[in-house]
Amino acid sequence: MSAAGIFQSNLGDARSDGYAGHANRDDFEQALGAEVIDELSLYARREAASRQRVMHALGLEACSADN
Repeated sequence: MSAAGIFQSNLGDARSDGYAGHANRDDFEQALGAEVIDELSLYARREAASRQRVMHALGLEACSADN
């Protein structure tokens, strides 16, 4: 997704609908010659790892990662 697409998605209204229709991940990956990483999944994994490091540093390993 481009910066313009991110900006449009942050608006939170129907103005982003037109942009979403033009995004084609398969064509983009083919043109790029590589698979594109799912940014939301990557962010979720990095956030979970960060929380675990903080919990370990604070001596809270027994706590749930949801806290």
